[in-house]
Amino acid sequence: MKTIQLFYILTATFFMFNCSTNEELVSDDVWHLVTIDGGLSPATNYSKGEITWFFNTQAKTITIKNSVSAFVNSPEPFTSSQSGVYNYTIEKRNDIDYLIVGSREGAMKFTAQGLEIDYGIAHDDVRYTFIK
Repeated sequence: MKTIQLFYILTATFFMFNCSTNEELVSDDVWHLVTIDGGLSPATNYSKGEITWFFNTQAKTITIKNSVSAFVNSPEPFTSSQSGVYNYTIEKRNDIDYLIVGSREGAMKFTAQGLEIDYGIAHDDVRYTFIK
């Protein structure tokens, strides 16, 4: 009986310390924005390196570097991925992690290709697709 209890305790401990959150998965890595799709426009594809996001999980910031001139004078800096440093939080609701920057919330989903952040593509907003 003690062997079974010890097994359950060790198994629970293993899973508790080995489960990763989306914040751990994005931590201190450069992500390359390769596609923005949704809204009323067709999908826009970018080359690796044109728009990068760096997540600093200790400072809770995203540093965006954007070399695509179309976004330079947009009135909403984060929404249009303008270069800059933005504070963020990640909040879990109903088993979905949401990236929150200012008033923008996007559902985070890791795929075989990389990371998707969906700001409401089903409601005419956009989805960002990233690769490492």
